[in-house]
Amino acid sequence: MKWDLEPFPGHFITLLWGQTDHLPDRKDIAFVNPDLILSPLQVHVAACRVLAGPLKTGTLARELLYCLSGSTNIAESIKTFKAANSFLAVAFDQTEEQVKADLADEQIEWTDPTGHNDKAIRQAYRIPANVHS
Repeated sequence: MKWDLEPFPGHFITLLWGQTDHLPDRKDIAFVNPDLILSPLQVHVAACRVLAGPLKTGTLARELLYCLSGSTNIAESIKTFKAANSFLAVAFDQTEEQVKADLADEQIEWTDPTGHNDKAIRQAYRIPANVHS
């Protein structure tokens, strides 16, 4: 899924869902925990925040993970939103074909979008159980 970042002409993000036993470490692709994403709009807003401000984390990938969180703690944000086996790959200014070619050496099974996990979201955002979704 390609999504133009309207406030930043010429920039876009590509979203791809997948699974792997060994998640690669890339500076240009963020691997997000898909259980914590309610909507692609959430990623779009975080991507716009990344491009709007100075990088506090050093790379676009880590900055995206940080911007997805409401926390000001960088390490905690990255730990919370970084994917494990199932992931949502978010790449800045790369097409789907470019991302897949870049990750061709990795053992990745590309999948359809997965749903979110209410329990994981409540835990990540510290939403009490008595608050209805």
